[in-house]
Amino acid sequence: MSAGAAVITGRRRGARFRDTFAVLRGDRQGMIGLLILAVFLVIAIIGPLIVGPIDKAGTFKPLLDPSAEHPFGTDRAGRDLFVTNVWASRVSLVVGILASVMAMVLGTAVGIAAGYLGGRWDGWLMAVTDFFYVLPTLVLAIVLSAILGPSMVNV
Repeated sequence: MSAGAAVITGRRRGARFRDTFAVLRGDRQGMIGLLILAVFLVIAIIGPLIVGPIDKAGTFKPLLDPSAEHPFGTDRAGRDLFVTNVWASRVSLVVGILASVMAMVLGTAVGIAAGYLGGRWDGWLMAVTDFFYVLPTLVLAIVLSAILGPSMVNV
């Protein structure tokens, strides 16, 4: 690729990003969603630096009301709920991002295979895809968790 082509392509990509962000800026709900995501991302990244290790959740008096020392209070086991929520936000973001990436990769692979192979393969792959579309998500999650068993990998 020549230098001129790279500059043109870069401008087009930048223009697409600016156009997309301009549309998002005009959508109030989109901006609220982006703000919420940014807050969770910041909490997940710098939160553990503020609250310390998960062991700091410790064992305090059970069921304390929210206070300056325990902003969310404590649970029945006496663990600080703020510390556990900060650490749980990291796990939730990782699970969400990995699920999105896996769905993108699998969907792209199935779409490419269906488009390339065509014919019966296309019909079969689309039938399998339609089958997963009609399954209720909760039922699928329960069945998969029963088959795979409980673990961090199977979240």
